[in-house]
Amino acid sequence: MTADRANEASPELGAPVKIVIADDHPLVCAALTQALHSAMPSATILTASSLSAIEAMIAEHPDLDLALLDLHMPGARGFSALLLLRGQRPELPVIVISSNDHPRTIARAQQFGAAGFLPKSAPLAEMLAAMASVMAGGACFPQHEARRSDDDAKLAARL
Repeated sequence: MTADRANEASPELGAPVKIVIADDHPLVCAALTQALHSAMPSATILTASSLSAIEAMIAEHPDLDLALLDLHMPGARGFSALLLLRGQRPELPVIVISSNDHPRTIARAQQFGAAGFLPKSAPLAEMLAAMASVMAGGACFPQHEARRSDDDAKLAARL
């Protein structure tokens, strides 16, 4: 499926949406912004490069439709940025986009409330399909071998 076909097959991606890209690498943000604008010209794309910038972004923009979140950025430790988003904006779907696609990382992202996980190496068509699925209320995770951890479940419940 090409990016154009992904957009045609997903009408919700043709509607105006507001997406925040949370990543501390300017090239990653620029590449994602350009790719998303080419697939969704009417989308508003915002960027945040630190945990404090994410906090400000979600406070300033209550109408966000989706967050694309890298786990590693200034101010964040482990899954703290994901937990912040889930705690302050539980209705906001979050897709973790990371270069760390270890099965345990994917399982923990799911367990801590992400609606999806994409490796940074994913093709654009796969990313658009995942976004469409998540914005329609679904989830999108690669198949992985890690099992859910009881300790992680207890930690997620406490947080």
